[in-house]
Amino acid sequence: MPEVGIFSYLYSFSIRELKALFIFFFSQFTAHFYSFESLIYELKQ
Repeated sequence: MPEVGIFSYLYSFSIRELKALFIFFFSQFTAHFYSFESLIYELKQ
């Protein structure tokens, strides 16, 4: 049953890593989104 061990390892790995990746990508996305919003606001002026 090596598949179960690999799966449980990937599962415990993904919970920590996905949380960090989600926070990272969310902050990146919001930063890009706000810069995009300000760019559109500047263009509308």
